Amino acid sequence: MKTLTKLLTALLATCFASTAHSDRSNLCREENGKFILDFSVKPSLVVHSDAILDKTFNDVGIAGGAPDETVFSLTHTLGQILQSSGAPNTAASRDAFLQTMLTSFPSVDGVALNSDAGILMPFEGRLERNLVAADLLNENGSAAGMRPLALFNRFDLAPANWSHCGEHRIVYGKKNPGFQDRFLLIFEAMVPNPKPELGEAGCRPVAEFWAKLSSPTAGDDTQKAKRLAAFYYEGKTDPTLAKADLLGPVVHYKNYGGDGSRGQVRGNLFMQQPWQLREWLTQPTFDPNGPALAFVVDTVKNNPLSELYKDDLTGDPVMSSNVGAAVTVLHGDFVQALATGIRDNLMSEESQNHQSLAKGVKDFDLGVGDTLEVSEAKVLLNTIGLGNDSRFNEHQSTSQEGFGGKIDAPTTHAGPGSKLRTMLDQLSKQPTPILNPQTGEIILNRAQASTCAGCHMTSPGKTVRQNPDTSAVQWPDVVTGGFVHVHEATRELSPALETSFLPFRRYLMGRHLCDVTQPTAPSAVAAATTAAPVGTEATTASVRFTDDIVRDALVESATGSAAAAPAPAPGVDDANLLAQATANLNDAQREALRQTLAREIGSMRRIEENSPGAFVEVRRSH
Repeated sequence: MKTLTKLLTALLATCFASTAHSDRSNLCREENGKFILDFSVKPSLVVHSDAILDKTFNDVGIAGGAPDETVFSLTHTLGQILQSSGAPNTAASRDAFLQTMLTSFPSVDGVALNSDAGILMPFEGRLERNLVAADLLNENGSAAGMRPLALFNRFDLAPANWSHCGEHRIVYGKKNPGFQDRFLLIFEAMVPNPKPELGEAGCRPVAEFWAKLSSPTAGDDTQKAKRLAAFYYEGKTDPTLAKADLLGPVVHYKNYGGDGSRGQVRGNLFMQQPWQLREWLTQPTFDPNGPALAFVVDTVKNNPLSELYKDDLTGDPVMSSNVGAAVTVLHGDFVQALATGIRDNLMSEESQNHQSLAKGVKDFDLGVGDTLEVSEAKVLLNTIGLGNDSRFNEHQSTSQEGFGGKIDAPTTHAGPGSKLRTMLDQLSKQPTPILNPQTGEIILNRAQASTCAGCHMTSPGKTVRQNPDTSAVQWPDVVTGGFVHVHEATRELSPALETSFLPFRRYLMGRHLCDVTQPTAPSAVAAATTAAPVGTEATTASVRFTDDIVRDALVESATGSAAAAPAPAPGVDDANLLAQATANLNDAQREALRQTLAREIGSMRRIEENSPGAFVEVRRSH
């Protein structure tokens, strides 16, 4: 395998590639010394209209599904993920694939290993285990049937090295669930840069695709649905293209954690209390007797084990489940990280990116009103982030504070008078040239808001900055009724999305399309060298490597030596590769291959998580 030096070279190569664009097309123009964006939030940052999402295969006139099946159905998405791996796309295979997610929920409370930390962390039993995959996939014939709720453009999550073009998401939920019958999934696909040698310019077609959805030339709602379907399921930025101009379909098993550095599937779980959020990756099983792909449980990003905010873990269940010394070391490391790097991430006003973005707003005429304007306070709400190392993360984020004695809020564990709160008070009280004195509670509120649980329920209304004039910046609200940002029955968006997150994301994409120079991001080298062990392999700056690992395993099984396998041609996906490995390797070899892939993918993901973004230092999931 390649050395760490070669990996870093591949990762950082695009940092220095040309970012010059040939023109601004008709998506950004200048008038009276200001940039004006000729695209709107809807549909260029989010699609949540019934008129598009309820379109069926018959309405749009494309093949691939039942006539009355919606184009963005969960059935279509799971089928495409399976096809991308070379697995059969049948009702039975889709059911089996989804069932791997449902059986990942324990039947009783237990623990799960954070392998980065070597620590067993709480992992609670869930009633979602009793869901039936076939019912969830029965969009029209079952009360449990899932339907598409929204499509999200997260171009803003691109990294500074432009190895990928952000995430492009599909949200699913039941249409009219009862209070404790709610189950939502969000498929968050990382889209590799189709021309990584061009750096930022290589991602330009992805940004232009979304921006042009606002143009009259995009056609009516049926035509927009057709364009979006071609993007997600064929990898085309124009449905009339003879072949994909991306490296493959957006909906691809590799883009949800099966290869490379980013992408995942997350769930919002409401079938019992406390309500929680969890996370999975889609990875090959190499199992000749089971599903070809599985949803593999992963830790929830930017979600530190809440007990780490305590002063003392003596007597805590996490201590009794582990070697005490290991927990003590992890606890001490977290407190030190919170006082240094994490604190800097949370107090984002002091960062170069925040200041540049806040000052740059004056160069844009974004429109009038809360759903268009971007203020410095909105920049703050989008740049706050924990950015913590993955070894601190647990496997669940609990968004119902206090139920059954479960406490996830940092402000509760580090309450007034605690040693941690006192230390954070000392860190916060000194004014800086950028920020007036704050409090330890403000830092803890920001930490809570940066988690899935905080953003979805426990942080709305919490103060995240006290201004010198005694006014305050507060965390924005979720949909009426709580816990979600897209309402299952109406597809209504939360105030947080409408007035804070989406206007900011439009501004960021506008900076890209208007060729506004981004602030120089910190080097990713330091993070990378501490996050990846020697042996992680990358074929290009888009960080695709699992095909090579599988080929190596096949060569070794045939020849008895780990001869270097040829690298796959750019954009070529050997659909039979996983099947060959499943058929030709023995049980021990398949298990070794599974472990190798999991280790290498985990290493790459740690590098990506610890690397700065193209627009903001810490790229939150929300």
